[in-house]
Amino acid sequence: MPSVKRVRAANRLNALKVQKAKGPAVLDDGNGLRLLIKEDGHKRWACRITIGDRRITRGLGSYPEVSLEKAREKAEDARRGAREGRDVATDRKAEIKAEQTRNLLTFRQAFERYFNEVKRPTLKEGRFKGEWHRSLNQYVMPKIGDRPVSAVTAAEIIDLLQPIWHIKRETASRILQRITAVFKSAIVRGDRLLANPCEGVREELGKARPPVQHRRALPWAEVPEFVRDFETWPMVTAPSRLALLFIIHTSCRSLEVRGAQWSEIDLEAAEWIVPAERMKMNREHVVPLTSGAKAILERARELRRKDTELVFPSSIGTMLSDNTLSKLLRDAEIDGTPHGFRTSFKVWASENGIRDEVSEAVLAHGDPDRVRAAYRRTTFIDDRRAAMQKWSDFVGGGPTRVRGPLEQLIRVHRDGASH
Repeated sequence: MPSVKRVRAANRLNALKVQKAKGPAVLDDGNGLRLLIKEDGHKRWACRITIGDRRITRGLGSYPEVSLEKAREKAEDARRGAREGRDVATDRKAEIKAEQTRNLLTFRQAFERYFNEVKRPTLKEGRFKGEWHRSLNQYVMPKIGDRPVSAVTAAEIIDLLQPIWHIKRETASRILQRITAVFKSAIVRGDRLLANPCEGVREELGKARPPVQHRRALPWAEVPEFVRDFETWPMVTAPSRLALLFIIHTSCRSLEVRGAQWSEIDLEAAEWIVPAERMKMNREHVVPLTSGAKAILERARELRRKDTELVFPSSIGTMLSDNTLSKLLRDAEIDGTPHGFRTSFKVWASENGIRDEVSEAVLAHGDPDRVRAAYRRTTFIDDRRAAMQKWSDFVGGGPTRVRGPLEQLIRVHRDGASH
C-alpha cells in the first residue's frame, strides 16, 4: 500500500494548495478539518469531532463541490453541535427525511383527489358533505390525515376504528369502505407501493356486536349545520323531511309530530294544541309556533292530501313511522335520533340562559304536581314562545318559501295524491 503523506495541523491550507494537492494524502487544516485525497485524485472533506466520550469522523462533501471556505463553515457547525451534544450530520439526515415526508402525498390529499375526481361525480348533489366529509373529518383525519398515504399501516386503521367498531357499527363500516377505496386509488396511481392497509381489518376487529340502543342526541352546536345540509337533500320525501324539521323547531316528541292533525293547528294564533290523548303525560299541550315552525307548516299545506288529516302523511296517507325519520339520520351518519333533538334543545337552553322550568315546560316533561304542571302550561306560555323562537332562529329559522329540490318533491307528491 502506498504511503500517505500528512501535513501537520500548523500548516493551514489555502485554495491553491487544495487545488494542486496530489494523493494519496491527508491534509490537515486544523481544528479537526481534513482533506482526504485518494490515489486517483478524488478529494473529500472530513471533520473529527468528539460528542460525549465518542470520537467520530463526519464527511463534509467532495472537493471542488465543497470549497475550502465552505468546508471550514461546515466543520465549525459540526464542532458547535458537538459542544452542545448534537451530531449535526444526524440532525441533517432527520431534516432531509422530514422534508421528503412533507413532500409525499398525505392521506388527506389522496382522499380529496379520489373524492373530487372519482366519487363526487357519482353522488347526487347535496349529500356528499354529510355522508363523506363529516365522518372522515371526525374519526379519520385527526389520526392519519397528515400521514403519507404510502406509510399508513393496518395497525393505524385498526386504532382509529376500534373505539367505534362495536358501538357505531354502520358509521364504522362505511368509514372502512371509504378509506379502503382511497388507498386502492393511491395504489393504482403509484402513490403507495405497499398492500392496502385496510385488508383484513374487518376480520381483525371482529364481528360487530349489536349496539345498545340509546336515544342519542346531536350536539346542539352542530344542529344548524345539519339543518342546512338536510335542506339540500333531493332524495328525501317532502313529508318526512318536513316532519323531522318540525321536530327540531318545536322540540316535540316524534309520535306527537307524526300524528299531528290539521285540526290541531291554528296558524293565526301561532299555536298547535296537542290533545291529551296523544300526549305521553295524558295532558293537553299547547305548542307556540315559531316563525320557522309556521314556515314548515306552510310548506306542508302545499302538499296537503284530501284523504287524510295528517299534517305529515306517508306516501299512502298513513302516519309516518319513527324508523322512517331515524333512517334519515342514519343515512346522514348522524349519531342521534329524532327524539335526541329534544336533548339538543335542553342542553342549548341550559347553556344559553333559559330557565330550567321554562325548558321543561317546552318539553312537556311530566310533573307529579298537577297544579304546578297547569301553572307551567299557562304562566310560561310567553316565556316558552320566546325561548322556542330563539332556538328556532338558532337552528335556521325555517325556510320562508318553497324552493329547489323540495319544490319539485311537493309538486310530485301533490300530483300523486290527486290521482
